[in-house]
Amino acid sequence: MILHLANCQIYMQDGPVKADLLIEDGKIVDIGPGIKPPPGQETLDLQEKIAVPGFIDPHVHFRVPGLSHKEDWHTGSAAAAHGGITTVLDMPNTNPPTISVESLAAKRSMVAGNSFVNYGFHFGTTGKNREEIARASNIPSVKLFLNPSTGKMMLDKISAIRDSFAAAPRMTVHAEGDMVDLALEMAFETGTDLYLCHISTKEEIRAIREAKRKAAAITGDKIRIYCEVTPHHLFLTEESFRKEQGFCFMKPALKTREDQQVLWQAVRDGTVDTIGSDHAPHTVAEKKAKPWPAGVPGVETTIPLLLNEVHQERLTIPRIVALCSGNPARFFHLKNKGELKIGEDGDVTVLDLELTGKIDEKRLLTKCGWSPFKNRTLQGWPVMTIVRGRIVYDGKDIQKIYHGIEVTCDG
Repeated sequence: MILHLANCQIYMQDGPVKADLLIEDGKIVDIGPGIKPPPGQETLDLQEKIAVPGFIDPHVHFRVPGLSHKEDWHTGSAAAAHGGITTVLDMPNTNPPTISVESLAAKRSMVAGNSFVNYGFHFGTTGKNREEIARASNIPSVKLFLNPSTGKMMLDKISAIRDSFAAAPRMTVHAEGDMVDLALEMAFETGTDLYLCHISTKEEIRAIREAKRKAAAITGDKIRIYCEVTPHHLFLTEESFRKEQGFCFMKPALKTREDQQVLWQAVRDGTVDTIGSDHAPHTVAEKKAKPWPAGVPGVETTIPLLLNEVHQERLTIPRIVALCSGNPARFFHLKNKGELKIGEDGDVTVLDLELTGKIDEKRLLTKCGWSPFKNRTLQGWPVMTIVRGRIVYDGKDIQKIYHGIEVTCDG
C-alpha cells in the first residue's frame, strides 16, 4: 500500500516545510519537494493544508471490558479518528481492572482487529501485584490512583505506594492537592519517571514547576517529570459545573478562572508537557441521575479546541504538535511515533486552519452522544486522519476498515 501526499505544509516540532510525503507499507519512506510516486500510483493533493505527526491521546477510558454501554472500541476509536487522533492509550480502571497479565491479555484480544486507530494499554497497580507488573509486557506505564476515582483503585498505604513506584517502568498517577506532593516525593525517592494526569490547580502547577527545577539540578533530568492537563480544565470552570451540573461533573473537579489562567501560562511556558483528553464517557441517563458518575467525553473535540486557540494567539501549531504528539511519544517510549521523518510510522493528521464549524452533538461518533463543549463554534479542524498509511477519516466519513494495531513501547 502506497500513499503519496502532495503539496503539504508539513509541520515538525520546529515549524512548517512545504513538501510531499510518501508512505509505503505503513512507513514514511520519503519527505521532500516534488516527490515522484511510483508509476500508476495516484497522488492526493492536499492543496497546502497542514500535515502533522499523528496526534496521540495518552489518557482515554474506552470502557472495555465491563462498561461497553458507555463506549466500546468501535465507537471510541471512530471518535478518536474523527478528532484527528491516530493513537490512544487506554486506562486500566475497567471492569475487571487491568491488573494482571491475564486481564491484559484478555483486553488485548478484545481490542485486536476492532480499532480504527493505534492503541496501547496502561497497567494498573493494587499495591500487591508487583509480580504481575514485572511480568506485563509492552505497557506504556503503570497507573496509580492516589485519590478516589472510577473503579475503586485508590491506594493510601505509603508502603504500597512506594512498592508500586519501585516496580513500575514509568508511573502515571491520578493525584490531586497534597497527593501531587506525595507523588513527586516518591518519584525522587525511587528514581521512577512520573506522569501526573489532569493537573488542575495553581498550587499543583507551582509544585510541579519546582520539582522540575529540582530534577534538572539534582538528577540532570535522569528523573523525568511530565505534567498533563485536560481540555475541560483549560476551557471550562466551576461556573460551567454550576450551570450544567452532572454533565460537567468530573474528577478532578472544575476549578476557578484563576486556576485556569495559571494552567494556560504553564501550557505556554513548558511546565505542561501534554494535553490528554481524559475521555471518560457516560450515558445521558447516567449523567442526569444522582449520584453523578465522574467524567466527560473529549477525545473527539480536543484537537479542534486547541486549533481554535491558534487564532486567539494562545497556541502555535508546533506547540500543539509537541503537546499532543512528540511529548507523549517520548515519555511513553512509543516506537516510531511522534515525528514525521523517514522510517517513522505513517501516522498523519491533516489540518485545515481556515475551516469553521460547530461542535454538533448529532455528528459526534462517541457512543455517549454528548459533549460539554456542545455548540461551540471553532476555527481549525482535522480533515483527514491517516493511520499507518491508510486513510481512516477522509473529512466526511470513517472508512469502515480497522487499521489500528498495538503500539510498541521501546524501553
